[in-house]
Amino acid sequence: MPPGARRPAQPPVPLYNVYRRLASDEGDPDAPLNRAPLKETTFTDQAFRYGETYRYSVRALLSPALPLHESAPTAEVEVHPLDVFPPKAPTGLAVAAEGKVLKLYWFPSAEPDLGGYHIYRREAPNGEYTLVGQAGPTDTSYVDAAVRPGVRYYYVIAAIDGAVPPNESPRSEERSDVVPAEAPPPPAPGPVKRATPPPGSKP
Repeated sequence: MPPGARRPAQPPVPLYNVYRRLASDEGDPDAPLNRAPLKETTFTDQAFRYGETYRYSVRALLSPALPLHESAPTAEVEVHPLDVFPPKAPTGLAVAAEGKVLKLYWFPSAEPDLGGYHIYRREAPNGEYTLVGQAGPTDTSYVDAAVRPGVRYYYVIAAIDGAVPPNESPRSEERSDVVPAEAPPPPAPGPVKRATPPPGSKP
């Protein structure tokens, strides 16, 4: 560059605004999602709900001074986020015989979108689990009354979330117990025999 020459003016850094609307809404959104104009060409939306359908567009900021002047929006991109993330496995499972039932206990889950629990049972260490019940998101116990005395039952539980359909967590550690078999009743007493008096005794 020759002495005294002015450096060419640098083009202004482009700025952008990101807009979002529900697919069911009519009209343009009122305000951008970003709090301040963006220099980057990426944006992460963390304020969304699974299962909703959103439409996004971007506008270039033509003037950073107020009032803002923006370009026409880009073509909209439609996004339908789905919750495919299962909750963590429940912990602290314990099983205890109480009278003629088996009662399960576990630690409460801290998952923010917990929908409840699935209760699985099998009757052999290598058998197939069967879903035998469900518990609500605030429950930490379950009573299984459909048990036979003397039979050992093996249990695991899994957490589910509020997605539709729900995502199921890995299963908990297995725990087992048995309702004791009832002792057989004592034999009924036989007929009472009258003692025969010895010969020569008076009645």
